[in-house]
Amino acid sequence: MLVCSLFSCKEKRELQVLFYEESVLAQSEDAVLVIGCDIPDIEKNTIDTLVIPDLDDNTAQRVEELVGRYRVSTAYIPDSDELFSILEGYDIFVIKVKAHMSFGVGGASVSVTAGNSSPALITRISMGQDRILLCGSMDKARLEEYKTMDSRPFGYINLTEAQKNFVTDILDTYTPHSLIFTGTQPYVDGYKIVEGSILLKE
Repeated sequence: MLVCSLFSCKEKRELQVLFYEESVLAQSEDAVLVIGCDIPDIEKNTIDTLVIPDLDDNTAQRVEELVGRYRVSTAYIPDSDELFSILEGYDIFVIKVKAHMSFGVGGASVSVTAGNSSPALITRISMGQDRILLCGSMDKARLEEYKTMDSRPFGYINLTEAQKNFVTDILDTYTPHSLIFTGTQPYVDGYKIVEGSILLKE
């Protein structure tokens, strides 16, 4: 879609965000962002930006499979020497996130935040007036840390099983209109539940 005026002509950008069991794929016309390391086939063989939010016993193996299958340009990871070594061996620009970093993907702003209580990354995506919070493995301690740096509302919140016991605190703080559940069945009533994907627009 083109938006034109007397002084400018600018194409409005869109970002499609798809939610899978353990990962998120966000893509625009010219960029692919993957958050997590388990994704189905994607049309391009290139991932522009990869975010590895959590570390568990299988992360290294799954990351090796992913980067063996797709050409990855840049990766943001928790503070892990093992993951750093694996990714560096594939000629990927690797950034260990030890606090907070932001970058752009396809017209959207993406932020990744590590915590004091855990190196796991919390991710948020912003485009136009829309904001998505991807909770990942966020626990109660991480929520309290995160609230000190961002307490503004999110339109969408992606919840996992890890937030089940303190979800009311998250919803009261960030007042979303819609929820996305990955890796678990919906466990909150009274909100619009999004399944599959959403489209963000500038």
